[in-house]
Amino acid sequence: MGASRRALSTSIAQEHAEWVRLLRPDGPFISVPVLTEVFTQGLDAIPDSIISRVRQAWGEVQSAPDVLSPAWCELVLRELLGYGDLAIGNGLEAPDVSGGLCPDAVLSGPDGNGGRAERLIFCRRPWGERLMRASRYQPSAVTQVAELCRQRGIPLGLLTNGALWALVHTTPGTATTTAVFDADLWLEERALLRAFASLLGARRVLPPAPAEERQATSLAALFIRSANAQTEVTNTLGRQVQQAVELLVGEMARLDRECGGELLSWVRPRDVYQGALTVLLRLVFLLYAEEQRLLPVDSGLYAEAYSVAGLYDQLETDRAWYGEGFGDRRAAAWPRLLATFRAVHEGCEHDELRMLPYGGELFDSGRFSWLQSLHITDRVVHAILDALLVLKRRGSVAERLSYKGLGVEQIGHVYEGLLEFSCLRVDQPYVGLIGKREPELPLAELEHAFAAESDVTSWLTKASGATSGQITKAIAVEPGLEDQARLHAACDNDDELAGRTHRLWGLLRKDLRSLPAVFPTGSLLLTQVSDRRATGTHYTPRELAEEIVEHALAPLCHSPGPAEGAEKDVWQVKPAAQLLSFSSSTFSTRRWDLVRSWSPPAVTSPSGSWKPGNAMGCLTTSSTPSAPTSLGTTCFWRPSAASPPAAFPEWTGMNGPLGSPNSRSGWKRWPRTSRFASSTTPCAAATL
Repeated sequence: MGASRRALSTSIAQEHAEWVRLLRPDGPFISVPVLTEVFTQGLDAIPDSIISRVRQAWGEVQSAPDVLSPAWCELVLRELLGYGDLAIGNGLEAPDVSGGLCPDAVLSGPDGNGGRAERLIFCRRPWGERLMRASRYQPSAVTQVAELCRQRGIPLGLLTNGALWALVHTTPGTATTTAVFDADLWLEERALLRAFASLLGARRVLPPAPAEERQATSLAALFIRSANAQTEVTNTLGRQVQQAVELLVGEMARLDRECGGELLSWVRPRDVYQGALTVLLRLVFLLYAEEQRLLPVDSGLYAEAYSVAGLYDQLETDRAWYGEGFGDRRAAAWPRLLATFRAVHEGCEHDELRMLPYGGELFDSGRFSWLQSLHITDRVVHAILDALLVLKRRGSVAERLSYKGLGVEQIGHVYEGLLEFSCLRVDQPYVGLIGKREPELPLAELEHAFAAESDVTSWLTKASGATSGQITKAIAVEPGLEDQARLHAACDNDDELAGRTHRLWGLLRKDLRSLPAVFPTGSLLLTQVSDRRATGTHYTPRELAEEIVEHALAPLCHSPGPAEGAEKDVWQVKPAAQLLSFSSSTFSTRRWDLVRSWSPPAVTSPSGSWKPGNAMGCLTTSSTPSAPTSLGTTCFWRPSAASPPAAFPEWTGMNGPLGSPNSRSGWKRWPRTSRFASSTTPCAAATL
């Protein structure tokens, strides 16, 4: 019975993962585990009579959309989603701050205390109007709906032009999620129609929140439950990024061995690790920037020739058409990534594409120039991008990761984990074992243990951190024909080495390509070189860091302020006359003070209007060119995109403020204005 339940749960999870994949939401969506917990039997069924009404109405509205579009929207709201007259109220009388977009209705439900509470804003636009694209002088309709939701404190919005139905979710301090349901696909992809009705139905949107969050099943609560379950996402992402770095280092080592050691003979192993890690950081930057539309993702040329997410989709298509082996025979994706890195650093001027040169040392192609001489296969690039874009939780189905909702905590977890690793060049064959420790051991040492140890199981248990049962089961595993082919590939087709590792097949851990961890002589080995936990070093939780920063820096940033006992509404930001050393939490918590001290009164913030001030200082960090600095810069850059574009009109690269060499980011004095500048945070154009 237990196995039957697990199989049913897996099939339901796969069903949810499939329709989420078809939907392709923009931003942090409801996670598959939460969907599986709430919809334990799958999505809600829709009566055949309702489906017939939807089919008939959809056929009619397409023949005369200008006339029938209002009636079509009314049918969807009332008959498909089940909203009655009591739930559908009049449009909100909100001030015109969103480019003229006003809601057509507000859907309300019981508040649990005998009253009514607003649950969802509904906006209808003319048939065929673009909902996602902004004009030169006006933000997109989706952005305007999100702004209306934030103003009213309503987390949910529904925007439609008749054909497209966009679900919008936003709360203060979080990324906006947009999921667009195409009515033209409802009758072909019935799962999308059922998902639309299940999520946006009246009984899912209108109920009040229960006392126990775990019991909450409303649509807004599902987003909250998914956001709160970030620990598992963080651990999974950290493990996958580490595997991606290991795979890239292993591919570099394979190419070096093929050239007789001449390709990377002049590069220090530590620099190889730094180069591989830099590539991963660049990809993280670009994936986030593309989701935030800080790069020209709407350009057809960028999407086809530069986009990182687009490259992954193309490689996925090639893999589906031609199989896994096709990627081993082609190396076209790697040059494309290098071209994207160069375009971000140096800019691009073309009739169909214009990119500003963001500069900065992270994307500087001169730092690790040897990366351009590598011929990384498409299969390796696909595996790396898959590790960055698709979360593979243990015991659950794979789901796409949204970088739009990626927080400092996720970056920090990766940061602290990668500090423990570096590269070593080995002068004899090594193998990587399974287990909690995942150790890399000389093959000769393992062979000696099998020959000399009376209880090899206990020896392997102590060395790997696996249980005795896992070791016993692994030793008994015999590789099949396909497994033997993978083993030979990992051994560089060395029959002798493959023979020596044959009996270890079950003990060898597998990389992202399912190849065993075998490192022939001369390989570059990614291994743990220190134990961070033994020193007490740990990434500070966000809540604790922000509280410390808030109470420590608020008295220094304001005069009058808390130090003088002044009320918060009369605090005045000091002129920034001194340098401040900061962490990511400092940047996230106090960035509004920096903007306020520089910005004109016309710029607004979440807390109200600005007070004019004067900016004469800068923020600094260590200028040590190391992995921790680059990773820390990622943390600074991530919250910068949450600030308003009007805060800083331009972004420019520099190595230090006011000529100081010991700085990463700061103010640069320009004629008639000041602009924030950073040498290591590209892609954050026009934002702080």
